[in-house]
Amino acid sequence: MLRGRPVARRFSSLLVCLFAPGLSSCWRPLPNVAVEAEILAATGVAADLTFAVEGRPLDEPEPELGDGRLGWEQALRTVVTTDPRIQEALARVRAAVAAAHQARALPNPILGLVLRWGPGAPQVEAGLTEAVVGLLRQPRRVRIADFELRAAAAHALTVALDVVLDVQAHYAQAQAADGLVPLLEQRAQALASLLDVAESRLRNGEGTQAEVATLASQRAQLEVEVAAARAQQRESRLRLARRVGVPSSAADWRLDRWRAPDLVAGDERAWIDAALAHRAELRTLDWRLAALDDERAGAGTLPLRDASVGIEAQRSPDWFSGPSLSVPVPVFDDGSPERARLDAEIAGLRHARTLAMRQAVEEVRVAFAAFEAQSDNLRRVREVLIPLQRRRREQAESAYRLGQADTTVLFLAEQDLRAAEAHALQLEREVSTARFRLQRAAGGAHAQPEDR
Repeated sequence: MLRGRPVARRFSSLLVCLFAPGLSSCWRPLPNVAVEAEILAATGVAADLTFAVEGRPLDEPEPELGDGRLGWEQALRTVVTTDPRIQEALARVRAAVAAAHQARALPNPILGLVLRWGPGAPQVEAGLTEAVVGLLRQPRRVRIADFELRAAAAHALTVALDVVLDVQAHYAQAQAADGLVPLLEQRAQALASLLDVAESRLRNGEGTQAEVATLASQRAQLEVEVAAARAQQRESRLRLARRVGVPSSAADWRLDRWRAPDLVAGDERAWIDAALAHRAELRTLDWRLAALDDERAGAGTLPLRDASVGIEAQRSPDWFSGPSLSVPVPVFDDGSPERARLDAEIAGLRHARTLAMRQAVEEVRVAFAAFEAQSDNLRRVREVLIPLQRRRREQAESAYRLGQADTTVLFLAEQDLRAAEAHALQLEREVSTARFRLQRAAGGAHAQPEDR
């Protein structure tokens, strides 16, 4: 029979004792995961990135793309702030934040009431129990949820870097296509003039059928190249339109003028070290591995996860109260299958991390080799081929003015010079793409080695 203080006070005292182990984990602050700021820093984009609850429209408003012009920085800002893939990754981060908050919530106690009627006064039984093992595991659950939150943030950064690389490559391709089409058209015009001269010479008895047939064949081949370049130009703009959020747009904006890429590669080892230190994919695996390691460390209490303690009171007709304990007997389930599952997942993640490291090194070395090779070719075209073609054209023009050569020699020299310039433009695009891929392989613009 209760004496000295009410039953409610005894309930309260016992509840405080039960909840005390998990209170410290409730007060533990969430990890400082500023994923939006990290994405902006890694991509080098100056914008205001926020998570949108509602889906974006099919086509972004045209004012966001400017008045008839889509600049390089503007395209990157638009894709970072509106791309659905980035927003989906941010949504997963929000879900992980909610899961971390939920992990900090203490489990609700269970209240049981029993009322019995029979001879004499009704009997009342009341019980308040709490899963004691769950309270003891509370700090571990919080740590695991925090690890998963950091992993979700690292995954969002991975998605953002892939999206930026995608739009960079397509913008550069559209720029190169805009520059290539005029060069090919100039070559076509020059070849058409050359063919007219050859036909005129043939009519005057000065040329040959072979010369006319050769030039006509070259002109037909060049017309095919011009048509293919125009189709490629249109396709590159349509693909860019989808990436900047206006798939239904006419895609007839004015792009920034093409800028020649930097040909300095730097040290390959420095790029590899940057990749191993900054790759978001490796960080994602690290946080997931930490979460599984923590879960495995607490797997010894799994057979007792349904254990509970509490206090029970009974009135028949006086009140009696006392503690209660409910503990599962691990006869059929000793927790070993769950521990084996966690061990297998941990081993799998360790192997996945090794693979991710090797892939990071491979991607850096492949991108570095491609950048150096394309840069060397571009230097040869710029420093050797184009100067030679220019001197050849100057010599042909001088010989033509002196009457030592006909227009055929001059036109052929002009044609070869235009072809060399078009080749240089294509190589510049390939060098730029290789540079973008190298930065992505290293972990983003912020991970680029300073000593290049």
